[in-house]
Amino acid sequence: MRRTLTVGSVLLLALAAAAAPSVEHPGGFRDHGVAVPYSHPRGTVCTVDGEGRDVLLSWLMDHRGGYGLLWVDLATGAHEVLPLPFDPAGDSPFASLLSSRGSFYTHFGSHFVEFDPRTKAFTFDHETGRRSAMAFTEDDDGRIWMAAYPGSGVVSYDPDSGEFRQFGSVNTENWAQYPRELACDDAGWVYIGIGNTLCQVIALDPASGVAHAVLAPAERKPGLARVERDEDGRVYGRAGGADNDAWFELYQGQRRDLAARGERRLKPYIAGSQGLFWRPVAGGGRANSLDLIAKQLLWTDAAGTQQTVPLDYDTDGAHLMSVITGPDGRLTGGGMFPMRQWIYDPGTETMEDHWAFGQFNTVAAAENTVFYGGYPGGWLLEWDPREPITRTQVDQLANPHWLAGSEPTINRPHALLVTRDGMWTVLAGTPGYGHTGGGLLVWDRALGTSKLLTHEQLLPELSTLSLVQLPSTMILGGAGVNPGTGGEVRAEQGELYLFDPARGEIEWHAPVIPGARAYHALWAASNEAVYGFADLRTFFCFNPTTRELVWSRETGDLGPMAGGQGPLPFVEADDGTVYVLFTNRITRLDPATGELTPVAEPPVPISCGGAWTAGRLWFVSTSHLWSWAPEG
Repeated sequence: MRRTLTVGSVLLLALAAAAAPSVEHPGGFRDHGVAVPYSHPRGTVCTVDGEGRDVLLSWLMDHRGGYGLLWVDLATGAHEVLPLPFDPAGDSPFASLLSSRGSFYTHFGSHFVEFDPRTKAFTFDHETGRRSAMAFTEDDDGRIWMAAYPGSGVVSYDPDSGEFRQFGSVNTENWAQYPRELACDDAGWVYIGIGNTLCQVIALDPASGVAHAVLAPAERKPGLARVERDEDGRVYGRAGGADNDAWFELYQGQRRDLAARGERRLKPYIAGSQGLFWRPVAGGGRANSLDLIAKQLLWTDAAGTQQTVPLDYDTDGAHLMSVITGPDGRLTGGGMFPMRQWIYDPGTETMEDHWAFGQFNTVAAAENTVFYGGYPGGWLLEWDPREPITRTQVDQLANPHWLAGSEPTINRPHALLVTRDGMWTVLAGTPGYGHTGGGLLVWDRALGTSKLLTHEQLLPELSTLSLVQLPSTMILGGAGVNPGTGGEVRAEQGELYLFDPARGEIEWHAPVIPGARAYHALWAASNEAVYGFADLRTFFCFNPTTRELVWSRETGDLGPMAGGQGPLPFVEADDGTVYVLFTNRITRLDPATGELTPVAEPPVPISCGGAWTAGRLWFVSTSHLWSWAPEG
C-alpha cells in the first residue's frame, strides 16, 4: 500500500548520498566501502584529569568491538581515541564504573581494565576467562567488584594493593546468566541480582569465597532480581521490579523479610550498563549529548552557555546485519550500534544512511516495497523507496512505516518472507529475554492486520529460523532449539514444518535430520527439492511432497554457511544461476543434483548475504559492502 507523506507532517531525515567509489580486488571482487561509518558509545562519564581539567571519557565500539576510549578536553575541544591494551575479540562493554578515586573501569573480551584519567593511561589490565561484565560496584574499602555474563563469574580488584581476585562462577544454570545487579553491604558481603530465565540473588562472602542462593526455588520467576545498597549499610533486594514484589534486607549474608521497604536512601555510585552517561561536569555545567553520527559533543558550561565540540574520530563502521536488492535496484539493509538504515546505488556508486527504528535483522523485498523485521521487539516495518524517508514512530504515518510488534513472542527476527501472491508477510525469530520458543507474525497486506502465533500454537519450545515458500502456496519453515537471549534450551532437536499462512496453521512437522538442533536457511528448487542448512555445516535436500529427507552431508572444507541473525546464503542470479555463500567460499548450486561447485574465494570473510543486481553478487563483510562478478 502506497502512503503519501507530506513534508512537514513528520520529521524528515535528510541526508545527502555520499560518493562511495569501489575498490577493485583480484578475482572480480569489489569493496564498496563502509555502509554505516560511525562508532557507538558504550559508557560515558565526565571527570577530571591530573591537572583538574574537565574531561569526558567514552568507551567506543564499532564492528570490531570496543576498540578504544574517547578522551575529550571540554575546555579546549581537543580529543583523541586511546587504543585499548588488549584485543576486544569482537566484544564490547556492557557495564562500567567511575570509582570514588576517579578511575574508569570496564570488563569485556575477558579482560578487566582500569583507566586513570589523572595519568591519561591504562594502569591495570588482567585477563579473566570471563566474557563481559554486566554490573560493577565499589565496596566501602574502595575495592572494585564486577559480575560477568554468561556464568555469573565474580572478580574484585583492590586499587591500593593491586590484589586481583577471581571467585569463579557463583551460580550454576543451564542457560546464559545476566548478572545485571551488584551491591556490597558495609560488612563487605557481595550480592548479585541475576536474570533472565529465572531470577536469583546470590550472597558472596569475600573472606571465604563461599556463595549461596538467597531465593528459594518457589520464589524464582522469569526476569531479573534486584539488589541495591542503602546509606544504612544494608543491601535491599527483591525478586523482580514489580510493585508487588516483596522487599528483603540483606546483611552479612543473611536475609530478613520486610513488610515494606521504607524510605530508600541509595548510596550513590557512578556505574551502570552500556547506556551509562554521567553528565555532571566537575567545574560546573553538564554534558548534554554525545552524538557520534553528527560527530559532536554538546555541553553546557558553568555560566549556562551551550558549547559545541566537533569530533573527528577513526572508525571502521558499524556491523551490517543484512543486504537485499530493493524493487528500484538499489541495495539496502541495516547496521547495528548505531542502528541505521543504509542504501547503496550501484549505478551512481553512492551510499546513504538514515536513522533506523532499531536493528534491521531481516529484510525482504516485494513490488515497490521493502519490509524490515527488527530487534528489539520483533517489529515489522514497510518502506516505500519511491517516497521520502521519514522517522518511524509506532502507530503513526512514516516511511518506513511501523506495521506491528510481537514482543515477547518474537524479539530477535531471523527470517522474513513475502509470499509470491503479495498477500502475506511472515516474520519469525527467537523470543524475548529469558523466554523459550518463538512464534510467527503473519501480516495480511490487503487488510492491514496481523496475527501473532505463539510457539505453543506452532512447535512448543522451538523458534523458527528460516522460511521459504514452495512452488505451491505452502510455506516450509525451519525451526531450532534456540531460546531468547538468556533463555533456557528446552528441546533436543529442531524441526521442519509446513505452514498455511491463510489458515495460520501448521499442516505437518518432523525432526527430519535426527539430532539437528537448528535449520538456518532454506531454498526451494521445486516441489521435489528444497535445499537447506542445518547447524550451519550440514547441507541437505528435502522433498516437501513426500515429506522425506532425500540426503544430507557435511560441508567439510567449504566450512560453515555465511550466517547472521537473518542469513540469506542462497542468491539467485538474473540468468537463474544459484549461488550459495559460505564464510570463505562462493559456490554454485546445481538445482538438479544438489552439487556445490566452488567458484570463488573472497578476500574477506562473508558475514552475511546475499543479493543480486547490476550483474553482480552482493554480500556483507563486517561493516563493508562487497560484490563479485562471475567470469564470462
